[in-house]
Amino acid sequence: MSITTKKTIYIDKDLEEITPVFLENRHKDLLLLEKYLQEKNFAEIAVIGHKLAGNAESYGHPELGEIGTKIESFAKMSDSSNIIKLKEQISTYLSTIVIAFK
Repeated sequence: MSITTKKTIYIDKDLEEITPVFLENRHKDLLLLEKYLQEKNFAEIAVIGHKLAGNAESYGHPELGEIGTKIESFAKMSDSSNIIKLKEQISTYLSTIVIAFK
């Protein structure tokens, strides 16, 4: 059995109301990434990566923004294996963060 370490993310209190929706949408992104990977639809994968890269930091999640940038780049190269790894990183991130508003 593996022990999962939680990571506290400090986010501006002004984002408290919209943070749950942002995180819910990232879970939806994971489902879409899985679907698009099966379809080999790299154009749509690139769109998800681009949007994530563009908005994650604004919501207090720069790590997700960096992952989004990488997803977009790998999608342009049709690199499924690296996209799968990044998708797993998003999943791990979402399952291990604890949000604290400041």
